[in-house]
Formats: sequence, C-alpha cells, structure tokens
Amino acid sequence: MSKLDLSTKPEEILRNTIITSETPGSILHDFQVMLDFVAEETPQLTPTQQLPMKLLAPLNQQFIRRIEHGLARPQQKAYPHINGLFLLLRASGMTLVETDGRKPVLVVDPVVVDSWRQLNADERYFTLLESWLLRGDPEIIGERMGYFSMQPPLRLWADFFRMLELQNWHSGDWIERVRYWPGLHNLALMDLFGLVAIEDAPAEPQKGWQIEDVRSTAWGEALLTLLMLEWMGKKEAWLKFLQPAETLSAPPPPVPSTSVYSRVDGLSDWQPCVQPPSSHTENVEVVSSHLGLAWHPAVLYLLADRLSQPEGQWRPFVPPASGLPMYS
Repeated sequence: MSKLDLSTKPEEILRNTIITSETPGSILHDFQVMLDFVAEETPQLTPTQQLPMKLLAPLNQQFIRRIEHGLARPQQKAYPHINGLFLLLRASGMTLVETDGRKPVLVVDPVVVDSWRQLNADERYFTLLESWLLRGDPEIIGERMGYFSMQPPLRLWADFFRMLELQNWHSGDWIERVRYWPGLHNLALMDLFGLVAIEDAPAEPQKGWQIEDVRSTAWGEALLTLLMLEWMGKKEAWLKFLQPAETLSAPPPPVPSTSVYSRVDGLSDWQPCVQPPSSHTENVEVVSSHLGLAWHPAVLYLLADRLSQPEGQWRPFVPPASGLPMYS
C-alpha cells in the first residue's frame, strides 16, 4: 500500500466506483441475506445473545463471501464475516433482542427496516459504514473491552492500513496478529466493504479461518483519506498525522542516543519516538507489539550493541545480517 494520497485521486476513485450489491465488496448482498434471515426466522439466540451453532453453516453458504474452516463445532466468532454482519444488524438498529418466554430472540424493527428499503445502493452502503464506524461497539458480539476494542473502528482502520505499508507479514502470521488488533470481525468488515482484498489459505483440520495475504484496495485508501479529512473535520490534525515523524518528537538529548520504535506498537503512536537526524542520533524500527519490545530479540541485541561501544566512539547501529528480518 502506498502512502495516503491527498491529491484529487481519491475523489476520482470514489466518483468512478459504482456501488452495487457485489461491489466494491459484497456487504450489501450479504447484509441483506442476514436481514432477510432474521425477518423470516426470528432466530432464538444463545444466553450470550449470539447465533446458535446450527444456524451458522447454512447462513455462511448463502453469502457471496464465504468462510471455510476445519472446526467441528464452530461458534459465531469462528465466522468473522457473520460476526461482523451480526454487529451491523444490531448497531444499525434494524434488529432488536426480545424475549420469548425466558429465551432471547432476534427480531427486526419494522419501522427502521422500512426506511432501509427506501434507500438506494449508495445510501445503504454508507449507512452500514456509519453504523460500523460510529456504533460498532464490540460488546455487541461479546468481545471484552480491552485496550484494542476501545479504539474506534476508524482509528483501527487507519492504523491497520499504515501497518500494511511494512509488507513483511507471512501467511502464518495473519490470524494470530489480527485476532486482537484490529480484530477478526473488523478485518472481515473491511473485506465486506471492499476496503481490503483477502486471499484465503486452505482450511486446516481443527483450525478456523486461514489467511494467505491481505492488501488494501484503491477504494479503501481513497475512502479512508477523505473520511479522515472531511468526516473528522480536522484537516490540520490529519496533515500532522502524515507529516515527517521527527517533527513530532522532543529535541534529542545532547549525548548520543538511539530511539527504538515499532509502527505496529498497538498502544502508543510511533511518530513521537523518531528523533531528528543528527551526527549523534539514530532511529531503529523493529517489528514488535508494545509489550513485546521489552524482550524482543532485536531490541535486546540492539541494547547490548549500544552498551558495548567505547566511550567517545559512538557509531550508528548496523543490524546483523542474520537478524535483518526483525528490523525494518
């Protein structure tokens, strides 16, 4: 993915993209499948207000975007796209949880659904996008409120796209890396909205969704750019977000210093960690989570290397050839 473009190109992409039930993603088709299912079946929910296991596989087969897995008894979260669509059903206000006796059931709100039917494809797409970005509370789908789930979806989307610029992930990394950030349901929604293109890996026995590769789409880049500029209404803040990172940090100390940072930190912004270039400063980027920095082999090697330098003979850090993949 290239750096977000602030020229007229994003606007041209948005103007030239025709929204249908299947483009730029299958969100409109697959959401309608979910909505029609609830209207026809009024499904009984589990005690945690999720869809029961027996309904998941048949639903999955009705979508354009299907998920294959090797699990024997998959729960709702094993189908991240169903999980994301369920979130939209609730966040949009088109469905409500009521009780039938003592059991929770999912029902449609006829007034809201009638308004939905009056919308054209463009309006439906952006209504669902707004529901996700503004009201997509992860607690709706039973996600615990950790630090990552407290971040608004727009921020997760923007940070995830910046992370994709590193382009150093392998197929075996995807599921474990995105499980907690930005979350599998958020990644699935990005896929459904056409913001990313996901190449699935073959299903494996006793394992859930497998991913070979993820890349941002031109539509996703363009939409993110204009949302951050217009929807947030803070062009200066977004431009600051894109300006050279070293302009955001404090002045460097008067002694030789090395700053270590990770763009995929997940907790802290990395830009303020970058020092302005000088004869006695350097910045070293590693690929690590925030907590992982404390014991990451690349960081420990760097620390030992910096401390081993004789006084008055400071030199910039040179990563070992065998450890180059750990540094960016």
